[in-house]
Amino acid sequence: MTKQLMVAAAVGLLCGSVFQAPAFAQEQYPNVKGRFWVGVQCRCVLSDDDTFPDPVFGTAELVAAKSAFGLGGDVEFRLARFFSFDVGLGYSSTSVEFSHTVGAGVQEDNLGMMPLFLGANVHVLSTRRVDVSVGYLAAYMFYLNDVSFDVPGTGTFSLPSSNEFTGKGFSVGVDIATGERWAVNLALRMVNADADSTHLLPLDPTFITVGVTRKF
Repeated sequence: MTKQLMVAAAVGLLCGSVFQAPAFAQEQYPNVKGRFWVGVQCRCVLSDDDTFPDPVFGTAELVAAKSAFGLGGDVEFRLARFFSFDVGLGYSSTSVEFSHTVGAGVQEDNLGMMPLFLGANVHVLSTRRVDVSVGYLAAYMFYLNDVSFDVPGTGTFSLPSSNEFTGKGFSVGVDIATGERWAVNLALRMVNADADSTHLLPLDPTFITVGVTRKF
């Protein structure tokens, strides 16, 4: 129940940002953008994959899928021509494989995640037609379920997920204007995060997306 309440609060924060954007733009800053994006959530960093000992299953390993569908949205508040901050919310459900030396086969389960992104961006190129930014990205990772694997004849391995804040991330994005208020958005968002407090399931989710941008 606690996880569901925290997710609901995150969705409410993003929706509140969207509804407040027009007023915020008109009263203080003219350049506020809202975006919706879809694409691939992938694991581009695999160096922290590792095995671990388990008293029942021997030498075991948990590996998240290299790619999965992802979507989300964000609101960007422009503070100056070359600086902005944004808040966003993503979603993805990735498959997780459990391999082991005791027991047969490789088992699979799915893990849902909703990262609440907080970013600070520098706009390295800002024209009426093209807006390119790079930025620092932090995220609070909401995990929507635990993962569990039934190994025939051996037992069940369960891993409780653990929501966490990570301050290790970055983003790169570009808006290409298609009109006075609309643009096509291409973006990459990556954060360093694990799904559990024991760091047995590294994720480091990377969202590579295409979307639409609306200027307010």
